[in-house]
Amino acid sequence: MTIHEIAELLVEEQIHFKIDEEKSTCFVTCSGLDNYHNKEGEKRLLIAVNLHEEGEYLNIYAPFAFKVPQDKAAVFNTACGIIQWNTKLVQFEYDKKDGEVRPVIEFPLEDGVVTGKQLKRCIDGMSSILDKYYFALKTVIDTGEIKGLDKEEINTDQLERIQSILGQLPPEMLQELMNRMKGRM
Repeated sequence: MTIHEIAELLVEEQIHFKIDEEKSTCFVTCSGLDNYHNKEGEKRLLIAVNLHEEGEYLNIYAPFAFKVPQDKAAVFNTACGIIQWNTKLVQFEYDKKDGEVRPVIEFPLEDGVVTGKQLKRCIDGMSSILDKYYFALKTVIDTGEIKGLDKEEINTDQLERIQSILGQLPPEMLQELMNRMKGRM
């Protein structure tokens, strides 16, 4: 699959975008959000649709959706794990070097193609999940506490123990743990 084929699908689905041919990426700006604010304070989310491996692997992500200080990384990753457990589609990546957290949706195309409906569902799904959980994730960044997530199914004592253990791990181990969790979901 090529980035031009992705662009054609976005046009068919009436999704406005800009294309960066050098990066083989289409950039979509989602506006009209109720809760999510980008780092400029605007209710807009930038989503990149990118092809890798000569068009055989699709990666959809929101660059710098959040910036998390290192001292809040463990609890933020726990909150992301809860969101991943409670929702479909979106996973979270954390870059310990600069604190970037980017929600991602990725899957192999191999010899297949993605459809316009699939792209639309991924873009709409990512923006709606970030919009729904924005205040809960922002609270974690601001206070280091998990609040506002559907925790009925989660034992609070277990969650506190997990947070304590994660808080003691070095950032490299946290990243490896998140990578392994991502592989299981």
